[in-house]
Amino acid sequence: MPQCWIGIDVSKKRLDVYIRPASIAFSYANRPDEIAQLVERIKAESPELVVLEATGGLHLSAATAIESAGIAVAVVNPRQVRDFAKAAGKLAKTDAIDAQVLAYFAEVMQPPVRPLLNEQMQQLKDLVARRHQLVEMMTAEKNRLSGMSQVVKENIEENIKWLQKRIKQVEQKVEELVEQNERHRRKRTVYHFAPLARFAARLRSTAPFGRCVLKTQQAAGNQTRRD
Repeated sequence: MPQCWIGIDVSKKRLDVYIRPASIAFSYANRPDEIAQLVERIKAESPELVVLEATGGLHLSAATAIESAGIAVAVVNPRQVRDFAKAAGKLAKTDAIDAQVLAYFAEVMQPPVRPLLNEQMQQLKDLVARRHQLVEMMTAEKNRLSGMSQVVKENIEENIKWLQKRIKQVEQKVEELVEQNERHRRKRTVYHFAPLARFAARLRSTAPFGRCVLKTQQAAGNQTRRD
């Protein structure tokens, strides 16, 4: 079978696909049942590589399903693709990156294939980012307390208490996800623990996350020793 490369343009509702060099284009809905059909269609083509853009998590279900089917898939930075397409004369300044451009990028640049984050790891990454946002908001509110009248201070303090509650909720969810990954590890299910270790490094200096960080490091270390 001739070599081919596939680009997939991801949106909230649709997956637009383009196959090079056969110039075949088709689309599927971005939902589980049609993603399964997409994977079967791609498998039949035996592509050298499938490329998708990182699109705020919208790409995750399709990319994970493709990877699970044993197909080489690379999730790439949109800016990298745009710069390539401009240099190649395939894209004007205001043009949108489409599946055809992604397929061309896959063929010419052949970006490296790296393990994807599983769904739980993606959730953990998002929660860590959200906690950071909440902590920044709380710090900003605390900084506003100085010099304010009592009535304003009371309002700010109420907001700080609300933010503290939300931060604790996020921390609890992080611990739950780490526990779930640890239970799967004991069942010998393969998970990508290296990202967990990186998240642990980001959380190391935060006291409420002490127990979570310790478990994260232990999970990563156990996986590394087995490998």
